[in-house]
Amino acid sequence: EALRHVPGVTTLHDPGLLHLRQTAGGTRDTLLAGFRAAPPALARYARSVAAEDRWNRADHLLFDMAGEVLARSRAVVVHSRFARNRLRALHGEAATAHVEVIPHLLPPFAVPPREEARARLGVPPDAFLVCTAGFATAAKRFDWLVEALEAVPAAHWVHAGAERPEEFPLAAAIAERPALRGRARIAGYLSEAALTDHVAAADALVNLRFPSVGESSGSLARGFAAGVPCVVSDTGAYAELPRGAVLHVPLAGAARAL
Repeated sequence: EALRHVPGVTTLHDPGLLHLRQTAGGTRDTLLAGFRAAPPALARYARSVAAEDRWNRADHLLFDMAGEVLARSRAVVVHSRFARNRLRALHGEAATAHVEVIPHLLPPFAVPPREEARARLGVPPDAFLVCTAGFATAAKRFDWLVEALEAVPAAHWVHAGAERPEEFPLAAAIAERPALRGRARIAGYLSEAALTDHVAAADALVNLRFPSVGESSGSLARGFAAGVPCVVSDTGAYAELPRGAVLHVPLAGAARAL
């Protein structure tokens, strides 16, 4: 709404925007209106799905609602070449000439020493701690991580964020694995300071994505700032991260690779 009143510079963290429109309470007519500028084949598919109200995870890959943003903005910022190329493929060179890539960064902030963060959280100094962060959505592939952690009995895991059971039943997935009992927990939504403590205390920050629509991750940027080893999926924007900076996990056989 602000963009419609005051066109300016827009950052597209999620190039597709379907999730934004859905969570903002967009009506079916509003969602359909966003597809008018889409390529004909995608527009036909989108109309049929919206008309029957049958949404699924693949729709966030196939749907594109960025046309209005591109048309109204003086400039558009995305966080990866993947996201820019996706917009160009869907909307053409002329409509995306004002799209620029600026990596997802964080302003400087204080990161506590690992030992100090662990003491506050009650994590033993010698424990191997895996951290995931943010809202627990299906695209973050907790199913792969749960399978991997079950086979690594020495690892402890904390999810530093809130569960979204309607998207992925994280607590239930943990409860179904007796081998994870006592070494996996969900911290719930955290303050910024508490989130920083969890990331700083970790031995590894795991940040998986599939499917990816080109989104990037604030928690991953926080992991970089804390100097924590980061594990990502080898897809989308994450495939562009330097091979010497993160561990890339393939999509095929991801749980075993983890």
